Amino acid sequence: MAKEQSLLTPDIKALIGSELTGDPDYIERNDIRYFAEAIRLPAPPKPVYHNEIYARDTRYGGMIAPPTFFTRLARRNGFPWAMALPQWLQERTAVGEAAEIEALHPLRPGDIIFTRGKVANIYERPGREGSLIYLVRDFEFTNQLGQYVGKIRRTLVKFSESLPYDRPDQEAIAALNECKASEKSPIKCYSQKLTLMQLNQFAGANREFGSYHMDREFAQSLKLPDVLMIETLKTAYVANMLEDHFGENMFITKIATFFPVMDYVGDTLTGYGRVRRTDKRDGQVYVDVDIWMENQRGGIGTVGSATVVLPTNTY
Repeated sequence: MAKEQSLLTPDIKALIGSELTGDPDYIERNDIRYFAEAIRLPAPPKPVYHNEIYARDTRYGGMIAPPTFFTRLARRNGFPWAMALPQWLQERTAVGEAAEIEALHPLRPGDIIFTRGKVANIYERPGREGSLIYLVRDFEFTNQLGQYVGKIRRTLVKFSESLPYDRPDQEAIAALNECKASEKSPIKCYSQKLTLMQLNQFAGANREFGSYHMDREFAQSLKLPDVLMIETLKTAYVANMLEDHFGENMFITKIATFFPVMDYVGDTLTGYGRVRRTDKRDGQVYVDVDIWMENQRGGIGTVGSATVVLPTNTY
């Protein structure tokens, strides 16, 4: 049987390592508040993200952006900075596969964020209905003070011959089952039912305007049962869960989420987590956490991990 020819032609492979360019991001107070409202609907936003008087009495000394605000940066026309893909590949349906955020400093109103972007990798894997092409992009962020504040890795999967479908990863599922069976400290669960209003508000707050996230007719034309949940909103819900459990003194320095199953409007998502390890250093406690999020059908649409930093006197 002849080996199937790869879709990754030399011109596509040549994009690996290429730089991505765009304008700086100006962090506005109202954008922070709008984002904080969108990730907590229908509950109110946390005051540290919109009340300067309150925020000045916290460890941050002033208002900051929510932990996953990084997903809003380095975007243009509703999508991450574009790659020079051939037209046939640009036209293929794509969904978010993973998001990995690493933060060194919180983002604050008035910050100007300068970004270095590059194509980290492009690779191909077999899927149940043709090849899957993965596009991995890295974005590193520096503020107007010259401080390196963090980075984000975005992984997108394109379906070459078919419409979107779930992509359960056996290794991830095995690791998750091991985590569930563990006797280590459980994280207080977080539950949220998704509405179309929540999706549309987050789409605006995160500058993420995919039609299958907002338009029911378009989503159903792709044979999806309903509007597809924005993957980065699932990352924000994971951060909400950690914030509710550890309190506002916590700082999420790392959060990595992988999306093997798609979730839709009307789904109720419930997040869970377990502490894997704690480490005291530099006068702080670093807590490594394994997390997952299930819908009401038992589908595990989010799997990942996070590292939370806390003052020693609070944990």
